[in-house]
Amino acid sequence: MPPQKMLERLSNRLKLLKGGARDLPTRQQTLRGAIDWSYELLEEDEKTLFGRLSVFSGGRTLEAIEEICDPEGDLEALDGVESLLEKSLLRQEEGPNGEPRYVMLETVHEYAREKLEQSGEAEVMRGAHAEYFLALAKDAEPALKGPEQLEWLERLEAEHDNLRAALGWALESKEGELALRLAGTLWWFWFVHGHLRESRAWLEAALAEGAALSSAPKVRAKALTGAGRLALEVGELERARALLEEGVQLFREAGDEAGLAEALDNLAIAAAFSGELEKAKPLFEESLALYREAGDGWGVGEVLNNLASVARIQDKDDASLALYEESLATRRKVGDKRGIAMSLLNMGAVWVARSEYERAAKLTEDSLVLYRELGDKATVVENLANLGELELERGNQKQAERHLREGLMLSKVAGHRMPMLYSLLGFGRLAEKRGELLRSTRLFGFMIEAPEATFFHHLMNSSEKARLESSIATVHSRLGEAAWEEAYGEGRSMTLDEAVSYALEEDAEGRT
Repeated sequence: MPPQKMLERLSNRLKLLKGGARDLPTRQQTLRGAIDWSYELLEEDEKTLFGRLSVFSGGRTLEAIEEICDPEGDLEALDGVESLLEKSLLRQEEGPNGEPRYVMLETVHEYAREKLEQSGEAEVMRGAHAEYFLALAKDAEPALKGPEQLEWLERLEAEHDNLRAALGWALESKEGELALRLAGTLWWFWFVHGHLRESRAWLEAALAEGAALSSAPKVRAKALTGAGRLALEVGELERARALLEEGVQLFREAGDEAGLAEALDNLAIAAAFSGELEKAKPLFEESLALYREAGDGWGVGEVLNNLASVARIQDKDDASLALYEESLATRRKVGDKRGIAMSLLNMGAVWVARSEYERAAKLTEDSLVLYRELGDKATVVENLANLGELELERGNQKQAERHLREGLMLSKVAGHRMPMLYSLLGFGRLAEKRGELLRSTRLFGFMIEAPEATFFHHLMNSSEKARLESSIATVHSRLGEAAWEEAYGEGRSMTLDEAVSYALEEDAEGRT
């Protein structure tokens, strides 16, 4: 949930709590009476625990309950939870790895919040809740880049409502540094699991709230790095570069080499997206040197992969493959499943350029399996787009459409712009192969001319550009100048959302 909506929701809840039960509809008053009856059966310590449990959102583990609601152990939290379960004020569900999670019905939750407000300790509890989930995010951060990443991704996803609530409270309470720490620590999780639009809003809100902070430059720099990378993924290149450049500067001034290595890597990606490969390469190389010096295998594998991609764009396929293979070996050594999947995907793209389709398909399909396990929506879309292109080259149009359609529908949810564009390009080429000339021309018109697609062209190598140019030339010659100009102009005027919707239409108007 975006920060503004979260804050509005918190405000509305507080108004409801202040109004009490008198304004509730009859049915809810009856339900409230039942909750009152169960509540009055509780011992005093259980009543205290019940109110404190309302600080959670979306569920709670026993460990979190004990840490936040009963830090001194004087409420006997385990016994209290069992009592609340017996009285139907809590329900038990299964969380990641079978760990029990305790949830409240929304009406019960509102009642418990009212009791917490009346206790006078609501702010203390919300602060303890935010600090607990900041600590959880910090524990998760390094694990997201190693062999336990799947377990931690699932855990953070299960706690996402609590993380949102913690961020919402930090922003509402003007706790700028806490908001920056939490948002900056979570950005990689958000990136991998496809929470792009929401996470960008949280990071921008945290950066605005913490703008005046001068005592925590590294904290701000980390949030800037995350915000910059996420802005890059939705195609906001200028904003991305401004954020990343500020992050690099702050890390340099603070002498934080680990943070600097990550910020430089992302700034280099921004330069590559802008077509400035000569600027990107030295930034990648500086980042790589810092990661090597620190013995950070995850970072080394990440930058080697990015240098390989620069070589691929420059048509240096042998150098590219060598770097991808070195990246893959490094990532396997540190157990970086997501990184392994990325290297396999990129190596597949190189083999496509060499018309080694069987080899490319095996690498891409292996990559897709890993990305699906991780829940990495954006790169699942990129995998599917690549598989669609492969099937087109092999003459399997139905299989190609299946992959492209699944990918584009997923990308609408994830919001990652670059994978969307890969899918749209695939749909344009599919339409050309089917002889749907107007449809193909409109999609090509968008892909070539639309501002949203500008950065995509900087990431294509000569073989990819040649395939696109060949398709365009074929359609242009078959359609004729007047019809081409009209359809091309219609595509050029589309927005990204319109182009996506058009590509997904089963029977697009104007097929020929």
